[in-house]
Amino acid sequence: MYEQGRVHHVGQWLSLEQQMVRWVAGMDSPDRMDAAVHALTQLADPMRSGMATAPYRDGRLSDRR
Repeated sequence: MYEQGRVHHVGQWLSLEQQMVRWVAGMDSPDRMDAAVHALTQLADPMRSGMATAPYRDGRLSDRR
């Protein structure tokens, strides 16, 4: 989702950013980065993750990517 430009962070997340740029495939996932992956997975498809019971139909997210 990052490569597709579908993720945008608002504010400063210095600790998360440091973990993301220092992580190398094969290493254990750092705490903040691991939490971000889980959160983005939930937000990417709330229906599949069980977080939502119905799709948004009222236009609340219509201006979002």
